[in-house]
Amino acid sequence: MPLPPLEEAPRSMTRRNYLVERNRLRVSAYAPTRKELEEEDIRMAQTREERRRNMLNSWKSQSMYNPDLTRPLPGGGPRSKRMKEAATLKNPNYYRIVKEEEAQLKAERTAMYRADVLQQLKDREEYLRKWREDEKAYISSLVESNKEQARKLEEREREEARAEKEYMNRMRESNLRELEQKRMKEREREEYELSLIRTVQAREKEKAETEERRARDIKQMMRRENEEYHRSIKKKQKEDKAREEAELKAILEYNATLAERERQEQKQRRDQYKTEFEETIEKQKEFFRTHNYDEPPESIRERNEKAAAALALIKKEERLRLADRRREYRQELMQQIREKQEWQLAHIDGV
Repeated sequence: MPLPPLEEAPRSMTRRNYLVERNRLRVSAYAPTRKELEEEDIRMAQTREERRRNMLNSWKSQSMYNPDLTRPLPGGGPRSKRMKEAATLKNPNYYRIVKEEEAQLKAERTAMYRADVLQQLKDREEYLRKWREDEKAYISSLVESNKEQARKLEEREREEARAEKEYMNRMRESNLRELEQKRMKEREREEYELSLIRTVQAREKEKAETEERRARDIKQMMRRENEEYHRSIKKKQKEDKAREEAELKAILEYNATLAERERQEQKQRRDQYKTEFEETIEKQKEFFRTHNYDEPPESIRERNEKAAAALALIKKEERLRLADRRREYRQELMQQIREKQEWQLAHIDGV
């Protein structure tokens, strides 16, 4: 049986955890043996039951006893030791035999369990001894390692403190030098800025006077240009308005002509379909009259319904086609108007 795993931490394996782990390993290792013993017990019990059943059947077949024909003698029965032994040999006590076998089997199992427990105790003592030795060695090595690390850490802290002190001294000297240089630069910069301010003020004054004169000149020039531009824009707006009205009038006339043409075409198609339909009816009537053919009313009604459905479908297609044409024309007209407005916004800025 393998030992449980050894954990390195101090007091990691207490007695309770150790016993639980050992019991689990013992049960898992003893499981095949226990299964074989249980199967053997079942086979032996079945064999004894079968033997007892056969023996009882043989006794019943050999016995000539009939309770209706015989009766026991007064005071009869095996009373002496000899008669009891003979009766025992003739009729063995199977219950006692079974109990003796079970007691023997129990004693064997108890001995095996006892040997297993003793071996477990021995393994546990060996394991605890090894575990204590390992723990002691681990603790001693850990103490030595901690002492060495503490010594190194103390030396490193002293070196860092000394280096930090030297660094702070150098930084203080450097900061003092930089502060003095900064003060000198500030004084020079203030003097330079004062001279620049005086120069800029003089230039700003001259520039303001120049800008004022230029603004007056630009204002007069812009007023003249705006007046001229306004007159040209007004003239162009009148021309564009007249041209747009002429274009819109031409488009409306074209639409009216197109709509009238479509109405004429639709009327012509309806008249043609009506004429063809009436001619077909006349031909059918003439055919029925000349050939003495009586068509049932159901077929006539069905044919007329199909013709009416076809006519409705044709009218629907015409309406859809007309609606598509109107939508396309409307979209084209809106696109033209949009392009014209964009052109006006791009070329007539300021209106």
